[in-house]
Amino acid sequence: MGFATNVLNLPSILGPGCLVLSDEFNHASLILGLRLSGATVKVFQHNNAADLEKKLREALIHGHPRTRRPWKKAMIVVEGIYSMEGSICDLPNFIRIKKKYKTYLYVDEAHSIGALGPRGGGVVDYYGADPKDVDIHMGTFTKSFGAAGGYIAGSKELVNHLRVNSHAQSYAVSMSPPVAQQIITSMSIIMGKDGSNEGWCVGGACVSLASVCLMSWEFHLTHSSLNSTRMCLYTHEHRHTCCTALFCGKNETS
Repeated sequence: MGFATNVLNLPSILGPGCLVLSDEFNHASLILGLRLSGATVKVFQHNNAADLEKKLREALIHGHPRTRRPWKKAMIVVEGIYSMEGSICDLPNFIRIKKKYKTYLYVDEAHSIGALGPRGGGVVDYYGADPKDVDIHMGTFTKSFGAAGGYIAGSKELVNHLRVNSHAQSYAVSMSPPVAQQIITSMSIIMGKDGSNEGWCVGGACVSLASVCLMSWEFHLTHSSLNSTRMCLYTHEHRHTCCTALFCGKNETS
């Protein structure tokens, strides 16, 4: 599952003396994985590239708070789609900052892979970005793939490093053949290699890209209708996800 993928792999990538800039709305699995790594974590305002750049620049200038030595490495950690808010990360600006300050970029695509972008390739596909601009791609097989487990994708050096150092690789059991086949089949459908070339197919019923565009348009209509009722919507009309948070009274009772 994606939770274990983050928790067990982040400590293999980061450690004491490393700097992490983490979005304030990052998933609990990312927060726990970063804590276990021992890295120094600076939290920036949700999806706020200006706040990220400010805190990153200050941290790089001053170095480690105890030793004042330069950081061993610096990494920006964000999600593709934030499940509780439905917001899409500002990937182009994060890539720009990552290149400017020569840091690494970790993107959790658990809720976006297979569900976002013209080819279902996630937030990278959605923005038409170069996948190589994201150093570490993380995702889960429990959502769009309908299976189990998770993945980390990146350079060959990264994958080989995780194979040797990750607890998920060394101590977890292997994936069962039926689960692996489910992932392969789902991936071929998402990539249009199942012969339909129409997007997602389940039990012979296909959802075309035109239908996906229609759903996006219907979401805009739904947003307008709900907004007219004066409900408190924590989203906006240009957000292309179907997650709309409705709060009735206090957050605890919603």
